[in-house]
Amino acid sequence: LIRPSTRSAPFTGEWALKLHQEMFGEGWDWAGVPRTRDLNLGDRSYAIRGNLANLLQDLASWTGYGMDLVE
Repeated sequence: LIRPSTRSAPFTGEWALKLHQEMFGEGWDWAGVPRTRDLNLGDRSYAIRGNLANLLQDLASWTGYGMDLVE
């Protein structure tokens, strides 16, 4: 198991979008780009960037409590 480091996985918004592109880019043209229109599932389009930022802040705080990011 390869452990993420702040260099390989800085957990920034830019990094998350790049990861999304790498994971799903072959199947979805829109991979790595935040939605600009609302769908019947998921967050409202205007809330996606803020919710992603909150998630990444949570991940950063977990390491301060000794929680392994892989968990």
